[in-house]
Amino acid sequence: NIDTIITVMSDDVVSKLLGRRNVLSTMTSSSSTAPVTAVTDRMMVVVDVGSRLTKVGFAGEDCPRAIIPSTVKHNGAVIFLHDVDDNDSSSSISNNSDNGSDEGGDSHEETKKEVGDVENKGKGSSTLDATVAGAKGKCKIVNSHNTLINCLHGFCSKLYKKHLMVKSKDHKVMIVRSCIAKEQFYLKLRHVLINFYEVQDVVIRDAHEVAQYAMGTANGLFVHCGFTSSYSIALAQTYSVRKTLFFTEKGTNAVLTSLKKNLMEDGAEDMEDKVIEDIYVRACFASHPPDGKTAATISYETKDRCIEVTHQSRVHSADVLFSDEEDSSIQSVVADAILATPIDERKDACERIVLSGGTCHMRGFKQRLHQELSDIIANDNKYSALRGLSLSFLDTPFLPNVIEWVGASIAASLR
Repeated sequence: NIDTIITVMSDDVVSKLLGRRNVLSTMTSSSSTAPVTAVTDRMMVVVDVGSRLTKVGFAGEDCPRAIIPSTVKHNGAVIFLHDVDDNDSSSSISNNSDNGSDEGGDSHEETKKEVGDVENKGKGSSTLDATVAGAKGKCKIVNSHNTLINCLHGFCSKLYKKHLMVKSKDHKVMIVRSCIAKEQFYLKLRHVLINFYEVQDVVIRDAHEVAQYAMGTANGLFVHCGFTSSYSIALAQTYSVRKTLFFTEKGTNAVLTSLKKNLMEDGAEDMEDKVIEDIYVRACFASHPPDGKTAATISYETKDRCIEVTHQSRVHSADVLFSDEEDSSIQSVVADAILATPIDERKDACERIVLSGGTCHMRGFKQRLHQELSDIIANDNKYSALRGLSLSFLDTPFLPNVIEWVGASIAASLR
């Protein structure tokens, strides 16, 4: 709630929050014990479309109204919105001003004109030609501008009609953007909201920048570990230091792939993706047990059989995140970001590491990352300049999977 938030904010932000408290009246929902904020016409809608999950709610609230899969049904197939092959240069939406994309105001008319031209040129060219294994089975990749526009239109319809239950034209929107995701996706989402749902204004903000409102600090190191990728970037005096941005194509998906391989080696066959995900959540952890001890083998029962989950599957499935095979490890990404941080801000980056993303919820993840990060700094001469600095993680009152949304919620309430 607001009282929890203001305890970690600076005086000027606190004064702004207190000035807005008369707008936020709370009532107790009959279906939940958590307080629900009464919606007013002044409140912005905050939406964070992740690679697999979408968080949506209203400004000033301390948790999203809904967390749903980032999927839509198209031609009988389940489509993940971020799985877009947007290689066609004719189906791009240009943006002449970075500030325009962040604030969503000056470039709206230009975007509408360019998108209209693209749609006219691309009629009849909508195709679904690639199939990949997604988190929930076989999913198709969108390979057309028109198809993506249609999918986003249907997805927004579900958000407004089923979860938000408000008129779209009565509320402005803030979109939380990942700094390593495709810019075209967010521009097309803004186009759909403005042209099809008559939203007055759409603001696009970087996730790591709005997360500062929930972090309660202007300096630190932001580490995001999502489903398909992970990245790290330093923050200095509320500004992001772009040269410290490092990322790796490793996340929960890599752990699930490793877990499935280990289970198949132990004799399990024909496992559904939802079963693997459930085993990952219930039985696996990132940190290794003490020397000489092993994790007990457990039995996971399904409707038709029993799967034995051994020590190898429970403990070592997460090792792929901390291995430099195939792609950079997470500790290397974090260490590179700290090393690239200006020397005056490096101490704060080491002592204020903030974790976000669903992968961070894996049991023992924070302890394992601290151990691996300490080892790589101590043993690799590349990071000798970081020796002597203490490493610590900043505790926040919000869970890692929603900290970016909560920060955007606070930022939107101050507008």
